[in-house]
Amino acid sequence: MASFATEGEGAADLFHRPDFWKSSNLLNPPPPLAEKFFDLLQSRFVNSDASAATNDSYFRPPPGLGPDATVERRPSETHDSVFDASGIVSEAEPDRDLWLVDDNVQAQTPVHKSWVRFETGQQQSDLAIFLSEADASAYDAFLASGRIHEGSIPQGLYKNIDLRSWMSCLLSMSLGRDSFMFAWNQDTMTFLPLLGLTKVPCYSGESLAGIVRLCTSCGETYRRLKAFVERTYSSNATPSRIALANALDKLLLVVQDELGARGLRAKSILQLQSFVKPVLTILSYFQQLIHKSRKTTNDSSLLSIIYAEAQSAELSEPFLKDAMGEILRMVSRPFMEFVEEWLGLRPERGVPISKSGSSKGFVRCDKHMWIDDQGFELEEEDFFLDLNNIPSFIPDDMARAIFETGKNLRFLQSYHPQHPLACLNSMAVAGLPNLEWQYDWASVRRVERKADEYHRAVAEILCKSPVTTPKTSSSMANDLQRSDEAVLQFFGKDELRLEQTVLASIEQLDRPVTKVQSWDKLSALLRNELFSLRDEGEVLGSNFSPHWSLLPMLSFGPMIYAQARLVNRECLRSLYVEHNLRQHIRLQKAFQLLGDGMFSSRLSNALFNPEMEKTERQAGVARSGANMGLRLSNRVKWPPASSELRLALAGLLTDSYQQSSDGTGWEGVTLSRTEPAVLPGGLSFAIRELSPEEMDGCMDPGALEALDFLRLSYKPPPPLTPILTPGVLVKYDRIFKHLLRLLRMLCVTDQLFRDMTSSASKWKDPDDVSLRFRLEAHNFISNVARFFFDVGIEKPWRGFEAWLDTIEQGLGVNKDNTKAPSAISPDRLGEQHERTLDEIMAALLLRKRQQPVLKLLEEVFMLVLSFSKIIRVRAENAFGPRPDVKELYGSFREKVEVFITVCRGMSEKTGYGQKREAGKTEENHITMLLLMLDMSNYYVKR
Repeated sequence: MASFATEGEGAADLFHRPDFWKSSNLLNPPPPLAEKFFDLLQSRFVNSDASAATNDSYFRPPPGLGPDATVERRPSETHDSVFDASGIVSEAEPDRDLWLVDDNVQAQTPVHKSWVRFETGQQQSDLAIFLSEADASAYDAFLASGRIHEGSIPQGLYKNIDLRSWMSCLLSMSLGRDSFMFAWNQDTMTFLPLLGLTKVPCYSGESLAGIVRLCTSCGETYRRLKAFVERTYSSNATPSRIALANALDKLLLVVQDELGARGLRAKSILQLQSFVKPVLTILSYFQQLIHKSRKTTNDSSLLSIIYAEAQSAELSEPFLKDAMGEILRMVSRPFMEFVEEWLGLRPERGVPISKSGSSKGFVRCDKHMWIDDQGFELEEEDFFLDLNNIPSFIPDDMARAIFETGKNLRFLQSYHPQHPLACLNSMAVAGLPNLEWQYDWASVRRVERKADEYHRAVAEILCKSPVTTPKTSSSMANDLQRSDEAVLQFFGKDELRLEQTVLASIEQLDRPVTKVQSWDKLSALLRNELFSLRDEGEVLGSNFSPHWSLLPMLSFGPMIYAQARLVNRECLRSLYVEHNLRQHIRLQKAFQLLGDGMFSSRLSNALFNPEMEKTERQAGVARSGANMGLRLSNRVKWPPASSELRLALAGLLTDSYQQSSDGTGWEGVTLSRTEPAVLPGGLSFAIRELSPEEMDGCMDPGALEALDFLRLSYKPPPPLTPILTPGVLVKYDRIFKHLLRLLRMLCVTDQLFRDMTSSASKWKDPDDVSLRFRLEAHNFISNVARFFFDVGIEKPWRGFEAWLDTIEQGLGVNKDNTKAPSAISPDRLGEQHERTLDEIMAALLLRKRQQPVLKLLEEVFMLVLSFSKIIRVRAENAFGPRPDVKELYGSFREKVEVFITVCRGMSEKTGYGQKREAGKTEENHITMLLLMLDMSNYYVKR
């Protein structure tokens, strides 16, 4: 076989030839090479004795170990031979132990062993065995040969660029910047390559495509977020959206700073990829957040979305959880600042919110439509809670507490401007706190302690402050005039006062800022945690913190409810003590609900007593004005003139208000006997506005609606308007009209007894039907009246009075006592008042769903009125026709039976007329009415 090696070709080169491995056998080398190989072995190893004696022997033993070695050898006389790196024997240094390792010997680079070097003993230049060990040109040449998998872009189309330049361009693109390789296209919102297909030496285009896509996505996301920030700043955006843009701006600034600095220090493509990948992750997350918040129209919906995202981030990376917590704190800050201004925890910026001003946040300033007791529509400016502008993480009860507290604070500012709570300057010593998100138990406990300290400090101030009296309209007008003058004379202050103001402002600005802003916390968090790596155990072993559903209550609840307790208690104290709320409420009970016996008796005599002096004009008879009444039962001309009403009702309200058993004023208020008393709220009789149909009913003195035109007029003082609202007064008016009819029926049944039994009556020998009719009518009317007054009115009102007494007792304790009824606000008191009236109306059958039952009762009343008219005519003229009352009595019995049957069905209905409160169920009032009307089932049909 011919030799594999040509002239000048070494043995090492044969290993790189493919035909060598196909035609050769290592166990049977070719003859020319074998001859050389065995000659070499014979020259070196066969003559062992000779080679041992020579210094050129390859396998000779070390000095001192040969057969001629002596036991002792002086180091100075012995020269050992050692091998050098090339295998040449050289003399060793004297006095050196060859079996000890010398630390000073430098490590020699291993060399490639080949047949040629083994034969000649000469060093040959290193040759790369694998393609990856060759230089970049070899791998690029291999890529250019096109011997790669099918379907890919030919590598010959790629342009090689220097590694540092290529990485610098990728880094610039990751930061949203242009470079000589990539440019930003504003129309397509993408980065476009400027040099076509590019790569770096010793890399394929496919292997670099991943890092290019990564940097492209990072740069495009960066650009989109930057565009959102700029667009938000330039547009008329809401405060929370601007805060979100500010947070994203801080994020982009940190990314630009940290990624730019780290990217410049990157030494490899993989290291650059490790820097860009976490940045793309966090930017993509916030891009999705911006996409979700794109359709939001107000701050509340934006805050709700960010809160939901922050809550879902709790189960992700701790870094993302902390970052979303800080962003939620930043975005929520404008909303919380408005809450603080509304609650009085910080001064209001800009134009203070007022009822006549514009709406702001969740406070809507609008006109409230009322229908007063005369039927007129009234408009009143007031504050309203707009739940659409409340974020979803604020519970409804907390939102209501926030709104009512701010509304009550405006009440103090309007009617008690000198009250400490109405002046933030006096509260400065208490250290006005801030409302911020708290994410750990230690912060929550710190907020609770701070709220308690604030509550105690303000309570001490309130204990030391004198009780302020409400200002009258004239005094408030004078104060307003003086304040206007002060504003006009502000620029006329002397130089000393101006200098003091400027120095105080400079001192305030020179105070060190101890509070770290939220955006500084976010920047520090991003710088420290964005590129840090966490172990899985650190992620799983996170600190125990409150659940996100509890965070709003734990973070904001202590301060909100502490301020609510203080403001509500002071408002109730001013209503009770300074505005006489209890007296005004009892006034309604005494007159509107006919709770005053003196007033009810005198009103009954003035309207229905036939023995009173006539108020009608008579020829030649002068009206005295004393003991005069309308005498409704004996009237032919109706309705009465306004002069007759004034004569009959003159002094009735004033005398009833002044008179009492001990000689003092009504409700213990001492009144002057010489000066005319001014009734609270201008209480007086008035004419009710009626529809044409209702006016037709008032024209007949025998009709049940004859006195529906008469009403009581009352206008509460402005501070009591939240309690005695026009809606409440309308309910009082409906009850008064109903009770006035009932009072007339009581007088009619009493007059029936006198007409039939009096010796002055001309009635002789009444029949059994008339007697039975009189007795049953008297029994029915008296029991209905007793039920209405004793059960329907008195029982609910006693409960309401007991509730008011409990509140008043709570207000009498120390102001720092936390056991006082802190949850009670003026609005809550007004709701309880209205709820009591609703319960009274339900017992009096005045609710809308009870109109059919009330109509049956009124039909019974009209039958009794018809019977009383017949009896009165027969009593006056015994020789006249005797009308038959059997048919009328039959109708009366039928209506009473139907009424009782309907009431019995109502009582058997599950849950009807029952009020469940605090686990207690009250008895059904209709059942008590049935017992009073028909205990022995007299009216049950047989």
